[in-house]
Amino acid sequence: MSTYGRRSYHHGDLRAELVRVAGDILDQRGPATLTLREAARRAGVSHSAPYRHFADRETLLAEVVAQGYAQLGAALREASAAGGVEVACAYLRFALAHPRRYRLMYAGEIPPACGADIADQSDLVIRVLADTIPGLGDAEHARRAATASWALLHGLAGLLLDGQLGPLASDAAEVERLVREVVGVIRFAAKPATAAI
Repeated sequence: MSTYGRRSYHHGDLRAELVRVAGDILDQRGPATLTLREAARRAGVSHSAPYRHFADRETLLAEVVAQGYAQLGAALREASAAGGVEVACAYLRFALAHPRRYRLMYAGEIPPACGADIADQSDLVIRVLADTIPGLGDAEHARRAATASWALLHGLAGLLLDGQLGPLASDAAEVERLVREVVGVIRFAAKPATAAI
């Protein structure tokens, strides 16, 4: 039996295995080293086998990005029962735990044709924030406020990942304190405007 046959029988889903190993490569070494050949080598299949599932490197990267959004969405949904602060903390925990994957998700490097469902996945972030941060007003206002809160969280994640806030990224208590302050700002700024006196 060929290497491909043994390996595909073992894991049962070569496409999912390639996405998994590609995610590992991304998390360990960054996107520059991620190739279909390297993913095939790690999956234990021939270098031509990935082409049965992915046209090129970009389509594999798009799948890894979509998986990242799915993982982030699952973390946010799980945290949503505890409220907006916990959702915000979950967002930052994901960014800090998967910095290379997180950066690729927002790098805009995936061609639109390769990542058709990425917009749907990323929209989940706004929906969860709109549903869990209290006091955001009606649905339209809540969505705008959730977008603003996402921008604040994304900016905070970038500052932490870039080391601009010192060693805070390694101090979970300090990260949570910052998140609570950011969410407090969001709730204050998100109140619907009132008519001037």
